[in-house]
Amino acid sequence: HKTQYRHGFTLVELSIVLVIIGLIIAGITAGQNLVKSAKLQNVIKEINEYDIVIKGFKDKFRYYPGDMPNASGYWSGAANGNGNWKVETGEDLQSWLHLSLAKLISGNYSGTGSAHIIGTNAPTSVIKSGGYQVLYTASSYYATTGNMLMLGSINGNSTGNIDGSILNSPDSRLIDSKIDDGIAATGNLYTARGNNSSTCVSAAYSEQTATYNLSDTTTSCRILWWLNKNK
Repeated sequence: HKTQYRHGFTLVELSIVLVIIGLIIAGITAGQNLVKSAKLQNVIKEINEYDIVIKGFKDKFRYYPGDMPNASGYWSGAANGNGNWKVETGEDLQSWLHLSLAKLISGNYSGTGSAHIIGTNAPTSVIKSGGYQVLYTASSYYATTGNMLMLGSINGNSTGNIDGSILNSPDSRLIDSKIDDGIAATGNLYTARGNNSSTCVSAAYSEQTATYNLSDTTTSCRILWWLNKNK
């Protein structure tokens, strides 16, 4: 009878296998990081583009979209705002319709409803479940009032606004540092806690001392981009 031998892996072979596994894991991680980085870059692009078109609308028509008091004279189906240069409740739902009718953004928006519905009367974001809202805030955000562009979600929504959490604290700071000063409560970009969150930054939106909680990787933040401050 011939003797059959069964050989196990040698240390060299095991080392090669472990190296291959490590390379596969590293490749997957790098791929995930690239996808995440691309999404954050697209968020920056979205914010910049909406900032440009909203201010372009104001320069052309002398009012913010939604607040325009003679919109119905330009476009059938558009509701008029009160013309006080503040995008207030109800006008915020009209803002995206005005921008669409003015051919400044793509997409169709109803301009109506009792609450914001992402994809129906408000645009979506590249971030899953995210959307944008234009609104005037009279309640101070870090001692600041004015018209803002808000990126958030409807998670935990009880107000009809897109003010739920959409990003974590490190990603919010990354966006902040690329297009503003990297500080949560100063500059043109503010980061605040989502309406259903008590983390993200170190203080509530009414305080001026908020700093990023960079150890918090939960989805807990929303972004506020000021179209005008203290106006």
